[in-house]
Amino acid sequence: MVARHGSYPRDAPRDTEESATGDEESNRRIETLKALNTLALELFKALNILNAGAAAGMLAGLDKLQGAIDSCHIRRSILLFVIGLVCGLGAMLFGWIVLYVRLHLMDDTNPDHDPKKHKRTMLVSVAFAATGLFFFCYGALNAAMNLHEPKATCQKQ
Repeated sequence: MVARHGSYPRDAPRDTEESATGDEESNRRIETLKALNTLALELFKALNILNAGAAAGMLAGLDKLQGAIDSCHIRRSILLFVIGLVCGLGAMLFGWIVLYVRLHLMDDTNPDHDPKKHKRTMLVSVAFAATGLFFFCYGALNAAMNLHEPKATCQKQ
């Protein structure tokens, strides 16, 4: 059995129709995996940008926010955004582990190959992402629900 360049011996040429169909299916799987990886990466980036941007925005406008929101609620909101950012980073880390396991440890030539082995790690990544989004929403609601008229404006009237 002669191996083609960049392939395993098990991929030796077969009938042309069968190999063309197999190649198309393999290419489709690879392209789908690339698209899903890109989508997941963009979602993780968006989650981290939301949390980091919200925390940075609150810190940048702290002097203006102090009159409109009590300081304990500002601190709580910033803390929630930071926790959300850490959860987003955890989601990215576990997402990377899923990719590493999928690409390097689960070789098709391995007789113990089980494509479902990385499912738990993937679920942990999704749980981290959902938790990060929860903390962002909770921090934003905490700040929004505790807005009040600045004391200086109330005293002028």
